[in-house]
Amino acid sequence: MGAKILLMTIFVIFACLVWFYFYARNKDHSKSALILLVKKIADEKLPKEMFHEDIEAELFELLKHREEILEDFFDKNVKSGIALDLDKKMDKDEFLKLISEKLSPDIGQSKEKIYEEFLEREKASSTNIAEGVAIPHIVIPGENRFQLALARANQGIEWEADSEPVKAVFVLIGSIDRRDTHLKALMAVSQIVQNDEFFTRWEAADNAEDLKSTIMLMPRKRHNKVS
Repeated sequence: MGAKILLMTIFVIFACLVWFYFYARNKDHSKSALILLVKKIADEKLPKEMFHEDIEAELFELLKHREEILEDFFDKNVKSGIALDLDKKMDKDEFLKLISEKLSPDIGQSKEKIYEEFLEREKASSTNIAEGVAIPHIVIPGENRFQLALARANQGIEWEADSEPVKAVFVLIGSIDRRDTHLKALMAVSQIVQNDEFFTRWEAADNAEDLKSTIMLMPRKRHNKVS
């Protein structure tokens, strides 16, 4: 009886995936719906010993093959970088202090120094580039350094007095020899946030790790070389 139930469950999941394929193959990377669908089925139907926390990572790999997505340097840095899912309302200074503290260990600079660099960058010109989006980015000493961080601010960050609260932050920090990577990352982010579905997908992400998958599956021009 147990084997029969398991086979029926697998059939249901397969049928749902087939339905999704024919429904969404002409749509633009409908990742969130598929992952939520399969996770819901797995949560409700599959025995606990067959379900594990890495299912999102496995689904993402399957989706990459389905959509023939080739990872580039930006995907690589999103995957290895920091992702924050913030529920506290804060202002720009609070956020920059927080992200400076998070970045400090990997960058090899004090959180105070990183924070000062972010402040100087904001004084030069605001990195609140569009409604609800900010891309704070700085150049640091050293060689071959590049770090990317994502942050979703569910309650909003008061970035500029006359602007809408920021809900999505992309942080770029790198050394001068990685200038090309820095500029390409800025272009990648710009493409992503201009997509009409960006905020819908961003807000639908389950958690910090799902934010990474959401960004990696957003349509954009990719660079073949991974650096």
